[in-house]
This record gives sequence, C-alpha cells and structure tokens, in this order.
Amino acid sequence: MKILSLLLALFALPLAAATISGTVTPGAMTVAAYDASGALAATTVAAGDGRYTLTVNPGLYRVLAYDPAGVYATAFYANAESFETSAVLDVRSATASINMTLVRAGFIAGRVSSSSGLRENITVAVYNLSGTLRGSTRTNAAGEYRLVVPPGTYKLVAYDDNGLFATSFYAGQPTFGTATPLAVAVASTTTADFALVRSALLLGIVRDAVTHLDLPNIRVTAYHAATGERFAATTTDGMGRYVLSLAPGSYRLVFDDAAAGRYASVFWPDAESFDRSPVLNVVSGQTATANAALQKGARLSGVVRDAATGVALANVTVAAFNSSGTTRTEGTTDANGRYSLLVPPGTYRVGAFDRALLYAAMFYPQQPLFGAATQLSVVAEQTVNGLDLSLPAAGRVSGAVRDAASGAPAAGIAVGLFDASGALVASAATREDGSFRLAAATGSYRLIAFDPALRYLSRDYGTVVLTAAQELAVTHLTVVQGATVRGAIRDASTGAAVGGVTVSAFNLAGVEIASASTDAAGRFAFAVPAGTYRFAAADPLRRYVTLFYDRAASFETATSVALTAGQAVTIEMSLATRTGTPRRRSVRSR
Repeated sequence: MKILSLLLALFALPLAAATISGTVTPGAMTVAAYDASGALAATTVAAGDGRYTLTVNPGLYRVLAYDPAGVYATAFYANAESFETSAVLDVRSATASINMTLVRAGFIAGRVSSSSGLRENITVAVYNLSGTLRGSTRTNAAGEYRLVVPPGTYKLVAYDDNGLFATSFYAGQPTFGTATPLAVAVASTTTADFALVRSALLLGIVRDAVTHLDLPNIRVTAYHAATGERFAATTTDGMGRYVLSLAPGSYRLVFDDAAAGRYASVFWPDAESFDRSPVLNVVSGQTATANAALQKGARLSGVVRDAATGVALANVTVAAFNSSGTTRTEGTTDANGRYSLLVPPGTYRVGAFDRALLYAAMFYPQQPLFGAATQLSVVAEQTVNGLDLSLPAAGRVSGAVRDAASGAPAAGIAVGLFDASGALVASAATREDGSFRLAAATGSYRLIAFDPALRYLSRDYGTVVLTAAQELAVTHLTVVQGATVRGAIRDASTGAAVGGVTVSAFNLAGVEIASASTDAAGRFAFAVPAGTYRFAAADPLRRYVTLFYDRAASFETATSVALTAGQAVTIEMSLATRTGTPRRRSVRSR
C-alpha cells in the first residue's frame, strides 16, 4: 500500500521545467511562447539589454516578440512572415537559446462604416501576399482601427464575427485574389477605409438521401463562382441545419463529410462536378435556402508506383473522373503511395498525375488515355481495392505564348500535346506571363494552342519529341487575335432553344472556316480570322430547314458580315421545322 502511494505521488510530480532564453533587439520588448495548441504558455519582458528567459514545460513551442508601444513590428522566430509559418521550437532539453530582432514598423489605419454609420467591433485582418495572416485587430466605438506591420506589401480584409455584414477585401473586392495590395513604408501610415454592406444569409438542412435522416457535422463551403476561391464555410448542427453568411455575389456550394468520411460530397444541388454545378446568386439582406441530400459513398483505393523502379510515389494526385471526363473528386498519395477516394454510387475512371511533372499521367488499368480507361461501377459503402498505377518518367516541354501583333504575354491559352490519333494527352493553361509547362511519356506529339475564351485563333506549332527526364524548351510561340462569333438558335414557332444544330461560318468563296454545335440552351460560339463571312445553321437530325443569315434561303442571298480582329458579333437565327422533302442546297467545304 505504501509502494502504491509512493508511485501515485511520483506520477503527480510536475514535469521538470525547461527554459527558452536569448536576446531580443531592441531591449524591453515582450517575448511570448505558445504551445502546440496555440495557447499562451509563458511571457516575459526582456531587460534593457534585450536578455530574456521564459520558463516552460518540455514540449513544442512557437515564439514571438512584440512591442507594446507599437513602434516596432512583431517578430516571429526565426524571421518568419507569420505566426503560422514560424519555426517550431523543440524544448525537450533543459535550455533552448534563440535571438530575435524587431524592425521599425509601418502602419495601416482607417475606419469601417456601413450605410447606417460607423461600425464598432469589426475585425480587420492584414495578410501577407502569400495568404498567411500577419495580424488583426478590432474597430473601436468610432469605427477606427490601427495595425502595426513591418514595411512591405499586404492585403486587407474586414469581417463581422456576428455575420450581419458581409466580408469585404480592400478596396471593395470580393476575394483575396482580387484584393488591392497596400504598400506600407517605415514609420508612415497607409489609410484603408471599408464600407460594409449587409450580408446575405444562406440557410438549409442536410439529410441522408436514402433514409432522410438529418446529418450533423457536414461541412458546407461557398466558393466564388468566378474565381473558385473559398469564401466561407460552416458545419451542420445536430439537426442537420446550417447558417452561412455571404457577401452579395455568385457562389458554388459544396457539401462534404470531412469529419467522418462516410458520405460522398455533393456539388449543390446535385451536379456531377464542381465546374458543372449551377451558380447561386445572392443580394444584400437576402435570405436564401439551399438544402442537400448526401449518399453514403464508395471507396476507390490503390497504390501508385514508379514504373521503372516499383518504388511507391508520395504526393501524386489521383482523381476519380465522371464518364464525361469531369473531375468528381481527387486526393494525393501518402508516404506509401496509397490513395483512397470517396465517391457517390456511379461509374468512374481513375487516373494519376504528377503536379511536379516528373511522371507522365496514367489511367487505370495502365492506360495513357482517358478514353481507354476501365469504367468502374460502384454502389454505396462498397470498397474497391487494388486500383494500382505505375507512372513512367515524363519528358517535358515548356515555353511562352505571346500575342503575334503586340508581343504581349497571352494568358489563359490552353496548350496541349496531341498524339498521332489526335487524342489530347496533356494540357495546361498559360500563366500571366504567357508561360506553360507540360509533361508526357516519351514520344512524338503535336503541340497545339487553343483559346477557351475565343480571343485568339487556334495554332498548330508542329511536332515535338519528348525524351524521358529531359525538358524541351520551345520558343517564338505566338497566337493571332481573331473575331468572336456567339449566338443562339431557336425554334421559329415556339421560341424554344434548339440544341444539336451546326452553325458554320463561310468565306465569300463558300469555304467553311469554322463551325460549332449548339448546346442544350441553343447557344454556340467560335472564333474566326478577320474577314467577311456568311453564316448558316443546319440540323444534322433534319428536324429543321437549313437557314442562312439573315433569314436568307441560300448562300448567295445571305447577309455578309465583315469582322475585324478583336471584334465580337452575335448571330441569332430561328429555324422552321421541316414539312416534307426540302430542296437541298450545297456549299463548298474545305
């Protein structure tokens, strides 16, 4: 009994203390240590000569130093730009020694208001351009705030913790990406005011699609429709309900079971992919509703390896694709090359690709093209293992695309590698500086550029030959600006949109230069070189009579339209249904 009491007493003894010490410059600054959970563990004021000592329990800590007077900017160990990126100090031994230097600060100050006056207790946060949080404060009763930062360039956001007012990035921007950067100089003040508007409230209930039971702990995330940036997120309560505060704008919603991983994600209301989900538009002061029904998911899992060595590959992206080729979900392999994807019941293809471009993409089972991949049909709560892939070493091609007329970088151009059959093997969009980089297995490919926005004409740059583990740099890549033709085709009797109709542009010699098929909404779009054109709409299914623009019955009588580079024109036609055997007309094709 005495031995047990002694053991209990020993276990009750506090851990042996450790110390963090060093010098902070200038002296008399406050030094603080935070534990792994982010809680303040110890704090002290350095002596006049800068020496300090913190007493802590053995463990992991982040350390910072700040100036209560606000003359110097906070310093994070070791010279990090933010608390979250600061080095973690392992204080397992008796003593750790670190030094820190604070720099003279600059300031960001301003007022936060709304249509009803100045706003108190609004959080204003300052971020580094990398997106890490530098610091934050709250407005006083006069709506004023002041932030102390090192000299540099930052982005600012103001938000209401109560959700009554919409989050706003400076200056009046909806996202971090579009926020106006603020330059701050030493010992000077940069002014940044905010005018907040009432938020829109999004309410809803999330249930099991089969049992209709309420689902708690489901994450609801709103993404800006235009940029795809995450704007706000919350989780459902015990009754499956949620409330989300949004700025006026357009959003796409995603519901996912991040906590338990049992239910497959839903792209609201029930789209096959994020990109194809409809947009939710909200206005200031509105209360909108968005409910969701989630299905229990199936698991697709396997291992990704190096095709030559068999070594497991970590940090490789693996995706489950819908039959249409859109991405349903994706994840990355762990240190052992393993992946696991959660999908709703359905049919999918699985592919792996390396964002570092060291390896060529591959689709299960070991196919280089999406179309050759096996379609995998799964049901709820099913697990399909053994979907292993081996990736071959890639060859790479890189370059930059420029406007042929101005020489300016052409951003957003899709550059693709096409094999001998004309199948797209790899593609990438050009960056702001016009640059791109692609990877594919060893072989010969056609390098082709095409503009999804139809500002430029497609361009074939010829054949490139890729060799494993080598990079081919291509130069003098240009694109020529074209004219954009958009429009819609409708039924002449009902006004309804007509899909599946081919709209073509012919030059004055009757040669077809470009064409496109109308979608379900009757819309079409394509680009043509500068020139003069006549347009025709023809129905391959022979439901409608062929019509030339503008309401002409023949190519010869069609209205000619002269287009210049950079011009956009809208062509709309209403087609009459066939009533018997029509007279056939021909136009020369290229």
